[in-house]
Amino acid sequence: LQEQGEYDEALKLYCQALELYTQVGGLRATAGFAAIYGNMGNIYNRQGRYEEALVNHQKALEARIAVSLTHTAMNRHVGTCYGNIANVYGSQGRHHEALVQHQKALEVLIAALGYEHQDVGTSYLNIGHVYQFQDRHEEALVHFQKGLEVLLAVGGEKHPRVGAMRTSIGSGLRSMGKPE
Repeated sequence: LQEQGEYDEALKLYCQALELYTQVGGLRATAGFAAIYGNMGNIYNRQGRYEEALVNHQKALEARIAVSLTHTAMNRHVGTCYGNIANVYGSQGRHHEALVQHQKALEVLIAALGYEHQDVGTSYLNIGHVYQFQDRHEEALVHFQKGLEVLLAVGGEKHPRVGAMRTSIGSGLRSMGKPE
């Protein structure tokens, strides 16, 4: 429903799911809460309801941190939560806060997954975009290039995100007045 733009119906179903997880309890419920709150946060962000988005993403982050204390394999989801919070800040034009959250996401993702993982490459791309919005083009370019290095190491030229990364590098060079 969320992908089809039926946000109100999706939110209603997520609220029902939260009630069920409340009845179940336990670790599985905590991970379930995190996923639901994250999805609700994404819907609110798409609707421009930023404060509600931030509240839900913060709840998702708290739940993911609680789960990751006993299940370190879940740490990558903590990084995703930081990235979601950053996206809300970015939607609001609050680029400094977005940058801080994206940097936290990158730090967590590298610790959880290692340097050579596509989520790490995407995190570099996200940081580069924030720098670009701030007209900090050289820093953006550095992060786009790091992201490209990671994605090439992970999947080579055929990795689906390599094209987007090369486009971002070209845009960064153009912004700096350099040939692509």
